[in-house]
Amino acid sequence: MAVPSSGSISWFGLSQEKKVNDYSSSAGAGAIPAISMYDLVHGGNSTGLTQPDVAVTNTTSTDHPDTDAPYSASEWYGYDHDAITGLGGNGSDWHSANFYASDGIYYGSNGTSGLGHSSKNNACNDTSTQLTCAHIMWRGTLGNGTTMYFKYGNTMTPLAVLDVSNTTFIRLGSVWANITINNGTVTNNSPASSSGNDAVFQVNSSGTVSNFGTCISLTAFSITSTTYPKGVFACGQTDVQTVYIDDSTPAVGDTIYSNNTGTTTISAGKYGLKSSALQSSTDRWIEVDSSGEITSYNVC
Repeated sequence: MAVPSSGSISWFGLSQEKKVNDYSSSAGAGAIPAISMYDLVHGGNSTGLTQPDVAVTNTTSTDHPDTDAPYSASEWYGYDHDAITGLGGNGSDWHSANFYASDGIYYGSNGTSGLGHSSKNNACNDTSTQLTCAHIMWRGTLGNGTTMYFKYGNTMTPLAVLDVSNTTFIRLGSVWANITINNGTVTNNSPASSSGNDAVFQVNSSGTVSNFGTCISLTAFSITSTTYPKGVFACGQTDVQTVYIDDSTPAVGDTIYSNNTGTTTISAGKYGLKSSALQSSTDRWIEVDSSGEITSYNVC
């Protein structure tokens, strides 16, 4: 149970919230020594009287005290020491990214359309990345059904579920941080960051992603369902699969995706390709690297 949002505040209750995540708990009554307000705010054991050390303040909680003296008990109203559990829990698969905002962002605007855009086209045409303070976070693989969170200020922990309307399109920046969160403490994963794919999607009032895709313009093509040891063997083949290329005219340097949202590339190898839907069999052969990029394009 979190600290009450009004009324008198018990010093013992604050200690219990920090120690057992329950302000109203009587566990250990009489056994907990006095805790200084400094240690309650900063964590640790500056007085040498508290064993074990006091946990650091969880800034994931929407309400939490600042670290500036003088300290006041009233700053603890509404503090929830285990608030992160309600925002997806601890884990090593958290990600964070900046985003393209249609308006100025501050914490109070978490529930407004200023976070995103009224259409996918507007989101994809925006060049004003939100670079400071505000980030969008999620756990695991990003896609339809993922829950998104809002982060603001000098922290890398989620503060609230992203609450926007279904008419709002969110577009993420191209670099995604990969982090571990453990009771409010954040560490970088390895690698610490990765390249995104210009992800754009809608989010409802519960922070749930729908219509996940990218701003990349993709064109459907047919390539062979298997790879071949030599490129010439891929010519004249009719056993094909549909893939998506980020160019209406395939060429070296283009990327080939296995899905129409541009989130998964095909495996490396030599493939046959139909240059147009009018071809009855493959009339080109291509070589693709492990990133799905065409490294060789040849006429059969």
